[in-house]
Amino acid sequence: MRLLLLAVLVASTASAQTASAVFGRVIDDATGEPIESASVALWRVSARPGVAPYLETGAVTDGEGAFRIEGVERGRYYVVVSFLGFEPARRDSVRLSPQAPIADLGLIRLREDAAVLGDVQVTAQADRVRVDVDRTVYQISDDPILSGGSTSEALETIPSVEVGVDGDVSLRGVSNVVILIDGRPAPVGREFIGVYLQSLPAEAVERIEVVPNPSAAYQPDGSGGILNIVLREDKDVGAGGAVTLGGDTAGGLNTSALVTYGRGPAQLSGTFSYRQNERDSDGDRFRINRFLGDAATELTQESADVRTRESALASLSADVSLSPQTVVSASASGSVRGGSSRDETSYLETRQGDLLDQYTRVATGDGGGVDGSLRLGLRHDFEGVSQGGERGGDGSGRRGGRGGRGGGRSRVSLGTHALAVDLRLRGSTEADDEVFVETGADGLSRPAIEQRTTSDETDRSASLQVDYARPLGETRLEMGYRGDLDAGTDDLLSESLDSATGQFTSDAGLTNAYALDEQVHAAYVQLARQVGPLAVQAGLRGEAASRTFSLSGEDFRQRYQSLFPSASAAFDVARATVVRASYSRRIDRPRGRQLNPFPSYDDPRNIRVGNPGLRPEYTDALEVGVVRQTGWGSVTVTPYLRHTTDIVRRFQTVDAQGVTTSTYRNLDSATSTGLEAVVAYQAGGALRGFLSLEGYRQSTDGESVQVGLGTDAFGWGGRLNVNWAVGDRVGLGDLDLQSTASYRAAQRTEQGRTGSRLSFDLALRQRLLDGKASLALRARDPLGLGRIDFVQDDEVLYQTFSRSFGRQQVGLTFTYTFGRVEDRPERQRPGADADEGAGAGGLDY
Repeated sequence: MRLLLLAVLVASTASAQTASAVFGRVIDDATGEPIESASVALWRVSARPGVAPYLETGAVTDGEGAFRIEGVERGRYYVVVSFLGFEPARRDSVRLSPQAPIADLGLIRLREDAAVLGDVQVTAQADRVRVDVDRTVYQISDDPILSGGSTSEALETIPSVEVGVDGDVSLRGVSNVVILIDGRPAPVGREFIGVYLQSLPAEAVERIEVVPNPSAAYQPDGSGGILNIVLREDKDVGAGGAVTLGGDTAGGLNTSALVTYGRGPAQLSGTFSYRQNERDSDGDRFRINRFLGDAATELTQESADVRTRESALASLSADVSLSPQTVVSASASGSVRGGSSRDETSYLETRQGDLLDQYTRVATGDGGGVDGSLRLGLRHDFEGVSQGGERGGDGSGRRGGRGGRGGGRSRVSLGTHALAVDLRLRGSTEADDEVFVETGADGLSRPAIEQRTTSDETDRSASLQVDYARPLGETRLEMGYRGDLDAGTDDLLSESLDSATGQFTSDAGLTNAYALDEQVHAAYVQLARQVGPLAVQAGLRGEAASRTFSLSGEDFRQRYQSLFPSASAAFDVARATVVRASYSRRIDRPRGRQLNPFPSYDDPRNIRVGNPGLRPEYTDALEVGVVRQTGWGSVTVTPYLRHTTDIVRRFQTVDAQGVTTSTYRNLDSATSTGLEAVVAYQAGGALRGFLSLEGYRQSTDGESVQVGLGTDAFGWGGRLNVNWAVGDRVGLGDLDLQSTASYRAAQRTEQGRTGSRLSFDLALRQRLLDGKASLALRARDPLGLGRIDFVQDDEVLYQTFSRSFGRQQVGLTFTYTFGRVEDRPERQRPGADADEGAGAGGLDY
């Protein structure tokens, strides 16, 4: 009997502890409406003196604003409820015991945290870093270090993202990254994306979303993943805007203007920006040509470059609601760019100390380009109210940007039934004229050489995308079609001066005409389902592609079909932790300049030439991530694996005359395994930022190209971004200090070794005129660390290469905002799905 009573007592105690719970409901104090996706943090108060409270677990409110935290151990707690745009609410003295295992907190009312300063409404600051199911979101709109900078510079502050000196973007050490603007392809071709990002002002960007492993609903191009750049957009704010004016010590000038108008069913916005910059850089190269054995020659090159660029961009967009369910949108944008350059390179060639040749080559050039795009869109929601527009989601699926704390909730949208149609047209031209003059050193009988080239490039494309989503019981179905047509030409005229006649004559073998036409037709289907704390998603994309390469009237055609499966899962585990895993297959197609077999003779001792036989490379990517939310921010750890076949690599050879030729070859395969860790500090107070560290091992196999070609190398790097509100501490009001630093360790490649890279930037921003204006002082590369280095050492060639970035400068930028808030931003309707549009494709953006 005693054993029976003891068993009953133990069972009762266990049942009481298991059944313990904390619950309540969160509403807007002003309207009484429920607040969905509010963050609820349960902090445990230790009974031991001197032990600080710590985060026990947490929850996110549902569509009715309700939350329930179960399985909590007995003890003393307090609860903090927060939501973007509202003041946090706190409930103290929450006690759970065997006698009182349930804590009903009742209604928790949140008040808006907004101050109306004149004509401007200032709302609470968004989290700097937020981790969602398939992406990591970086809010950069308030970073003073980006004042007066470009979007290319903004990408340099994002973990795992690198921007090369030529503007190429890579993610986790892998290039071939797809750049989206507001969820759609950038308005310029891949050849000009670096120039476009350098000309797009950072002030126009609200946030950057990193999607390392996209689903089948996205285009599969870009083995490195997707970077979605979401531009600023104001909704229902009457008339308003902002103007910016800045300059720097390197001769740079930037100015931009944004004007918005929103009333009733119509939303209009227009932007204009002008940028001018001048960049000085220098470099050196030393080469030993071992091709001739004992008769090896040595070549020393030293160069100094000056480049000036100008660009102007303008855009106009409109969204019109035909009904609560239907929105049509249109946008047009155009840009004009130009610039000049002067590159001077000296050459000194010797053999065993004897002078063979010495001369100077000066290249001067002028060029520019024009591009434009037009987009028409339609979205219809069969249930509820259409969110419309083409803007990127905030990760939670809201387009108004009023998402909650985020934090990687694995909930999948199941209630959206919608159709989206998107048509986009784009065209661009680029023209460059260059003159090359070679003069020998005094005392050498080397004849002067003068050469001039004219190049004209065009690119025209059209795309049609149709996306459809609907619930099928407890499952969400997404399906769609996308068709892309792309046509490009590249004509080069090269002429040299005939010293005998004084006339320019065409250079045989250098003048050429090249054209590339590509078509891609794709369809996808994707299913998603939520089962308790587990969210799963699987999809398949089928694609038929063709490529026609025309050279001197001869056509080379290639047709291929591909399947791109994808799968992902996310699981909410206890104590504010999410585990997520994803797999996808992607492709990277060779671009025009990689295919064009005609050589570039900008530097006759270092020739670049394309390879028309390049094949697309395919990448299978798998990653698993663990996200831990804390009271001060979050910790994310992500191991990953990538395997690529037919990987494209730059390949360099040297001949008996000491001329190196750089081309592109398909290597057999490459495998990369790595681990990335990101610690984000975003709690209230004066300090916020993130620290990211990454290590990876990459092995490549190029035996089919050259015996022994390949590498097995380890690489690592990190990035630090810190923002400190120092004004109150030094008596200067609203003053922010921000610094960023990044480091990339030296790493072996297939044919050599790249040197380490270190960068450091610093900025101060002072808000003025009651928050309507700001003045930012920015120092880029104040320590002069921006250089790249490369060493190659094999049987036929030894060379070292070093070049500066030309980043060192100090800039000052003034920004003024204006406008009047006539209506409150529309709140999300009660019961709406917070993850609406969380799938990919046109419905996501």
